[in-house]
Amino acid sequence: MSGYNLFLKRNIHAFRGDGFVADYSQLHFSEGVRQQAENLNLKTMSDGNFTLH
Repeated sequence: MSGYNLFLKRNIHAFRGDGFVADYSQLHFSEGVRQQAENLNLKTMSDGNFTLH
């Protein structure tokens, strides 16, 4: 299975029918237990996009 297919399999339920994210808490970017990132902040931009700092 490609990375793209795995991403879709794990995250398809987080998206609305128009392709936009409906529930960000449902998104998964990795499998298993990972070390928590320190000092990572999510910022909402004026155009509705997000950036990680």
